[in-house]
Amino acid sequence: MVAINPERVDAWVRGGRLIADELGMYEDALEWWQKCREHVPYEAVPVIEQTAILTDMGMYSEAMGRLESLMLDDLEVGAQQMARVGRLHGLVQKAATQDSQQHFKPWQKKH
Repeated sequence: MVAINPERVDAWVRGGRLIADELGMYEDALEWWQKCREHVPYEAVPVIEQTAILTDMGMYSEAMGRLESLMLDDLEVGAQQMARVGRLHGLVQKAATQDSQQHFKPWQKKH
């Protein structure tokens, strides 16, 4: 669907969530959302989704960068999205104050 009409954000959302949530292919999902940003640069959804994925991957400084880009790029964020952004921001802020040895790193054995 996104190949036919790349401005359909709902199609991007469905595909991105399948890639990340159902298949666990986080790096592919990050690329998916980056392509979405290229087609609909005014949308906050891809930035929020990238932030969530980076947070799940334990890449907190990159996640904070994405959150900052929401404000820098002056993207319009809806009320429901703002609640999610607030939760993500709190999680990333908390991780920033912790010792990085305490962070969950699923790619490491015995962590």
